[in-house]
Amino acid sequence: MLADAVHAATLASMPSGAMLLLGLVGLGMTPPKSISGALQHFAAGILLSAVAQELVPPMVTAKGIQENAAAVIGFFLGVLILIGLGAILPEPEEDEPAEPAVKEPQQKPLLRRKSTLRGSDTSLVHQAYERKRSMNIAGLSKRLIEEDGKDVPKAKGFPSALVIAVAIDSCIDGVLVGITTAADANAGTLMAVALSVEMGFLGLTMATALSGQPKSKALPAVVLGPALLLTCAGVGGFFAGFLTTNAALKIGLLSFGASALIFMVAEELLLEAHEGGEDHVWWVDIQLYVGFIFSIYLAKLLG
Repeated sequence: MLADAVHAATLASMPSGAMLLLGLVGLGMTPPKSISGALQHFAAGILLSAVAQELVPPMVTAKGIQENAAAVIGFFLGVLILIGLGAILPEPEEDEPAEPAVKEPQQKPLLRRKSTLRGSDTSLVHQAYERKRSMNIAGLSKRLIEEDGKDVPKAKGFPSALVIAVAIDSCIDGVLVGITTAADANAGTLMAVALSVEMGFLGLTMATALSGQPKSKALPAVVLGPALLLTCAGVGGFFAGFLTTNAALKIGLLSFGASALIFMVAEELLLEAHEGGEDHVWWVDIQLYVGFIFSIYLAKLLG
């Protein structure tokens, strides 16, 4: 049991390291919106493929009341937890840049009875000139402030739900590596290699979603997924015998992971990619399908 845990954790260091490395790289750059959207679509396609290939088949082949009940309960438990956490930890709205107040000069009336300087009537032409000059200065000040405000970046809300969903996905993948490694060392190695690609892109994608966040928040969020992947691989290897013999528990766990990945794709990655109402660009949107087919044929190639 301990040997299986150590071996599984060793193999899991590949996808964990890839996820951490690309996550740290992603924190150090701010890609254009189109590139960020393409990465999010590609990662969404990979995750949908993982759901279809790894998580749904055990749910489909579940037998008896106990296994099917575990599949339904695990699936909706994942949905309730993620939606509940999204309600408890709502993402703050983007803050608009503060616009300094402009104090417009008071407009002088066209006609004044007495001049404060000369003690005599002020001409109508002079008053009109002064009024126009004041209006021009006020208008220029407004334009300068508006143009300066365009360069002030808006503060982004922290993507709590995305970080939690990635953490759950990392746990499920880690457990799967542990179980697979304990059952077949070669299969565990192949799965670790495939996950290195999947989790590497996911780490990079999450890092781009964390762009603009304080380092004190972004760095722990990037490290959390790889750490959980590594830890849960060891746990999965240690309890592999128990999990493989308890089919209902295993199906419930995989169903929970399936709902977490679907939530991540539908509620986080794709929504983030089109945040702000940007128009759909064909080469960005098509990355969803490229990622899906890429994951399928990567599994074929490694299998």
